[in-house]
Amino acid sequence: MYPLSSPQKNIWNLQKYYSESSISAINGLLIFDDRKNSKILEKSVNKFVENQEGIRLQLAEKGNDVYQYVSEYKYFEIPVIQFDDIDEAKDHFQNTNNKTIEMTNSVMYRFCIFLTPNQSGIFFYFNHIVADAWTASIFCKDIIKNYNLLLNGETISSEKYTYVDYIKSEKQYFTSTRYDKDREYWYSRFTKQPLLKKIKPFFNKSTTIISNRFTKTIPRDISNKIKTWCFNNNISIAVIFEAIIFSYLYKINEKSEEIIIGIPVLNRTAIREKKTAGMFVSTMPLGVSVSSDDTILLLCEKISDSHRELFRHQKFPYSEILTILREKYNSHENLFNVVVSFQNAVIASDTDINYSTKWLHTGFSEIPLEFHIDDRDNSGCFTINMDYQTDVFSPYEIEFLYNRLFYILEQILKNASLKVQDINIVPKTEYKQIIYGFNNTYTEYPKDKCVHELFAKIAAEAPDKTALIFGEDSFTYKQLDEMSNSLAHFL
Repeated sequence: MYPLSSPQKNIWNLQKYYSESSISAINGLLIFDDRKNSKILEKSVNKFVENQEGIRLQLAEKGNDVYQYVSEYKYFEIPVIQFDDIDEAKDHFQNTNNKTIEMTNSVMYRFCIFLTPNQSGIFFYFNHIVADAWTASIFCKDIIKNYNLLLNGETISSEKYTYVDYIKSEKQYFTSTRYDKDREYWYSRFTKQPLLKKIKPFFNKSTTIISNRFTKTIPRDISNKIKTWCFNNNISIAVIFEAIIFSYLYKINEKSEEIIIGIPVLNRTAIREKKTAGMFVSTMPLGVSVSSDDTILLLCEKISDSHRELFRHQKFPYSEILTILREKYNSHENLFNVVVSFQNAVIASDTDINYSTKWLHTGFSEIPLEFHIDDRDNSGCFTINMDYQTDVFSPYEIEFLYNRLFYILEQILKNASLKVQDINIVPKTEYKQIIYGFNNTYTEYPKDKCVHELFAKIAAEAPDKTALIFGEDSFTYKQLDEMSNSLAHFL
């Protein structure tokens, strides 16, 4: 029996608090461009579960404590579902992926093989306790590799990977001098109470974790410009998207000294850990002091420096950072309202198997806005997924926000020396709509349609009903109809 790691404790507490939701699910589809042998796919998945002990972890509660153990591997059959086309398959799994998995004494995964006349694939569902986004990429990569080996009659490696090694290393960390230094860093990191930044000008805190997903694919030509811009300026792709978010938050917040966003950190420092399935990732606060005189390049350099500093202290649990802030400032707030995540773990670049992935949204989010940039399929185009709490944004607002962020991106790509103060956040199309659309008070009054036509229709049905009370006088629909005749004549 092993204790939960710090990343696992965060998921456990989250799922216990939102017990009726599937907030701790991570799931998606691995889609092949042709029909694969379902039995070989089943064996491929089984081999993954056999070799990755972290996937087989199960939880057990003892009193107020929770522990985990590695369950014994047993070969299992995977259901196969036939669909008319791939869109029907996507809709089916999107509508059924919010079923929760029992948190104790239960397997933390489920799979389904699906077939269409021309395609096939695997639906995978993991509880976040045993898997993170990196794990999902390991899964897809291993399935493709295992399928190829089995199809060619070759043997799959029996090398085992265990999450228990990470649990033990984390235990050693908490008694090490490195932990003491990390705690000292985070204690002195915030010399004054950090202010939570708004993500929209009029922002009310959400009362629900229900969320939707807005998806856009950046065209190939723009995606190539992003890559070229980053290469020429020695900036990582993640940083340019973070610079867009920092610029926007600076513009819409009145006191914008240090701005903090959340970023997922891989938390896998050893090579073997990068091959191990499990919950390693944690979300950490990335803070940057933004100035109106900063050029975009300078802002990107600041973000890169903050990344390096954060990575040196990434093992320190975020929950303990919040505890420090409660001790220092009696603060009970989160540090950020937006999380920016760049997913670039390429699944399989050395195979002739044509595939794609679709990462499903469970419909729940603890953070008001999650901004995901996806390049896992190495398709040449960046896919943007914006998961937003429905209490905070309407679908209309989130599309406006995407257009604003994309407009900032276009300005950055044209001029790396552009200053933050000179960035415009309202695209020309939105500006015209506000000035000439919403603000247009002139309306053509149709000569052949007068208001008395409505009164006449109602008066014919209920002439004696009181329709208007004005002071001590009251008027029936019929009287209003007669008055509207005069009004119509005047108009």
